[in-house]
Amino acid sequence: MGKIIKKATKPFAKVLDKIVPNEIKPFLPYVAAVAPFMLPAGFTIGSLGPQLSRAIASGAINLGSQAAQEGAAERGINPLSLALAAGSGYLSTPGATEGLQTTQQVAGSQLDKLTAAGADIDAISAASEAMAAPRSFLTQAKDLGITGLQKANEFMSAPLQPGGSLFSKAGLQAVAAPIGMAATEQAYNAALDAQREYEKELADYTARTGQALADSNATRIKAITSSMTNAGFGQSDIDSALRQIGLFSVGGRVGYRNGGLVSLINNKIVARRKLGVH
Repeated sequence: MGKIIKKATKPFAKVLDKIVPNEIKPFLPYVAAVAPFMLPAGFTIGSLGPQLSRAIASGAINLGSQAAQEGAAERGINPLSLALAAGSGYLSTPGATEGLQTTQQVAGSQLDKLTAAGADIDAISAASEAMAAPRSFLTQAKDLGITGLQKANEFMSAPLQPGGSLFSKAGLQAVAAPIGMAATEQAYNAALDAQREYEKELADYTARTGQALADSNATRIKAITSSMTNAGFGQSDIDSALRQIGLFSVGGRVGYRNGGLVSLINNKIVARRKLGVH
């Protein structure tokens, strides 16, 4: 999924990287973090509802902020950051979770309606028993999720509630989490860039040292071959000697591994002279 998003956003990121001034790029993640709270409470896109509109707008602003950063074309877009931004936009909508109710809240609402309507004691008693009935694990998990969303909505929509303000205590508490995520995202991106730079430098170093080793080995092979040829050795003996000292293998000449080169050549020269071979 990350590769698909990276491929799709790479051209977009390259364009933004060129047109967005470098001086403002570091501030964009923080602008994107507070964007959901800067949109009007009744903000909508066309016929879309306010929740979906704010989610799309917040996600789009986050996407633009990420794509404009230095190195975004190579690094790619962080889908988790994008999802969190869209979620923040959704949950910042006042009343976004009004339609969600836990089983206990539904039962309590029914009990309140029965009581207000003056229902008989049996109906009220039955509703009370239903409210107190044990819930299955899945029902409890669903209720817990709904409760969490309701609390998050209440917390995140504080700046947009009637009488609320971004600079109130509740407003500052609401934006603290998105701003913290923006700082974490910048640190994460910096770490990725540093790792990529290190890997590039390591690859360059490996290429340079590999070439230097190859050049050094070629020089050694040439010197050994010349010395042994002058001493009267044939090519098969030369290849055998190179193989023994690690400069020649089945696949060709390789890296120098062992010492004792001079002793090996001298011993062979002495042995050949003793046998009267020149």
